[in-house]
Amino acid sequence: AAMAAGLKKARARAASPPPKPTLRETDPPLWARREVERVFGAHMEPGARYETLSMVLRTLLEWRYGLPFLEWTGHEVRAGLPTLPDLPSEAGRAYAAVLELCDQVLYARHLPDPREDEVARSAALRALSLTPPKAPEGTREAA
Repeated sequence: AAMAAGLKKARARAASPPPKPTLRETDPPLWARREVERVFGAHMEPGARYETLSMVLRTLLEWRYGLPFLEWTGHEVRAGLPTLPDLPSEAGRAYAAVLELCDQVLYARHLPDPREDEVARSAALRALSLTPPKAPEGTREAA
């Protein structure tokens, strides 16, 4: 009887559909833009806001370029941005400025004022909009 019950559960698991992919998995650029808007629209402590913002931007860059941006220090990320083959320099400067502010908030206890928040939000969205799309799987990136 116990064996029959186990078999029934196994069949039920096998028949259930796979989990629906998240927006982060299916459309990382859209996910990142929505997260930036969410972070600045929510009532969050500055540390939490800028930690999340840094994670979102680093996650998108890691997905797009295949480099370990989530593991790198802020200095390493900012130094690596100009080396990315097709990232426009304006986007690189915007990412660098926002990530620098994130580091100041997280590590130097800087408290951004509302104007700095708006500048960071706008710069993050601008950087994301200028980041070229990822080449489809199986094709070569533009050199």
